[in-house]
Amino acid sequence: MHSCLGAALARMESAIALERLLDFMPRYEVIWDEGKRVAMQNVTGWSHVPVRVLK
Repeated sequence: MHSCLGAALARMESAIALERLLDFMPRYEVIWDEGKRVAMQNVTGWSHVPVRVLK
């Protein structure tokens, strides 16, 4: 099984970026019906996850 050496770093950077972003918009909802999954053999997850910022 092959795994990119940068994958762990990318996950950590993404988690930190998301935490910082949520500091500015703590109330939100995910619009799951408009999300798009990645359709490749070597990649799993979402390519598009829209959110709505709530007041």
